[in-house]
Amino acid sequence: MPKNHSDVYLGWLKLAEEAAKRRDYETAARFYRYVAVHFGLLNDLDNMKNFTIKTGECYFNAGKKLWNSNPIKALLLCIRASNCFKEGGDEQRAKKCDQMIEGYYDSIRRNGIIKSCKDTHDLKRIGDYFANHDLEKSIECYEVAAEKAFEAGKFNLSGSLYGILGECYMALKRYEDAAESYARSAEIYHC
Repeated sequence: MPKNHSDVYLGWLKLAEEAAKRRDYETAARFYRYVAVHFGLLNDLDNMKNFTIKTGECYFNAGKKLWNSNPIKALLLCIRASNCFKEGGDEQRAKKCDQMIEGYYDSIRRNGIIKSCKDTHDLKRIGDYFANHDLEKSIECYEVAAEKAFEAGKFNLSGSLYGILGECYMALKRYEDAAESYARSAEIYHC
């Protein structure tokens, strides 16, 4: 173990590299992220960006590896990868990752996996990703998440999601849908 705090990142780096060799990309990403944050705190922006991109590479590889067995998690890992590439300034890889996310999402939608997803937080994260550029996809995720949260008795989460849905509908100038979503949110909060 490192002798002082300034060398702690070397331990994380070693763990990241070992995990990457084992193709445990998600673990590697976590430790590379620690290293990136370490350099960010030192205001070493070049190293921070480099390790943020390495984090993105690992998330991307983890997503590809999981696609056949767990498509929702694969999609979420690719969203993390895209965010890392953007944060690291690698717009070309971010764009490639975003295209892959679109394809993954379309496949998941066609296969009915969105509606069968049990984790409302995962659906919200996917909706959040699309909120900046495809509100229809966001709405689809938020609607399913809001209903599932309500059915699970997570009323605060459900009410919040209906409020977010209202904002999405307002942005699309679908005022009747927005009013219904806001009303549903208010109704849930006053249960």
